[in-house]
Amino acid sequence: MALAGYTTVKTFSATRHEMREKLGETVTEWLAQHPQLEVLSAEVLQTSDCAYHCHTLVIFLKERA
Repeated sequence: MALAGYTTVKTFSATRHEMREKLGETVTEWLAQHPQLEVLSAEVLQTSDCAYHCHTLVIFLKERA
């Protein structure tokens, strides 16, 4: 991924079902607590094995002008 200009990377991940269900709320809450940051891009990843599914959200941000 070629992305220029970001100053911050924030990663959220959840393995347990309850955490995966609330991942969107967790991200929204974190963004509300950091209004000085602007989202430039996000990547959603999923990894799995025979027992677990892990969802990861990587957000690329920059300071607002």
